[in-house]
Amino acid sequence: MGPVNDMADAVADPQVRHRGMIAQMDGRAVGPGSPFRFDGEHATAARPAPELGEHTAEVLASIGIGDDEVAGLRSRGII
Repeated sequence: MGPVNDMADAVADPQVRHRGMIAQMDGRAVGPGSPFRFDGEHATAARPAPELGEHTAEVLASIGIGDDEVAGLRSRGII
């Protein structure tokens, strides 16, 4: 039995910090680190998870939605 932590508490947990469980990339936290160690080394992520909406325009373009329509969707708060 133990506490149910929110994200801030989990990141601040002494054991999480000691084990280096918060992965860093380009100076920012990118999520939980790998629990696996190989010869004492941490496995590293290839790249951070995308920011919210980071690839929206790219995804919409892949289904044929043009830049003008994407701009219209953004201006109306749809995306």
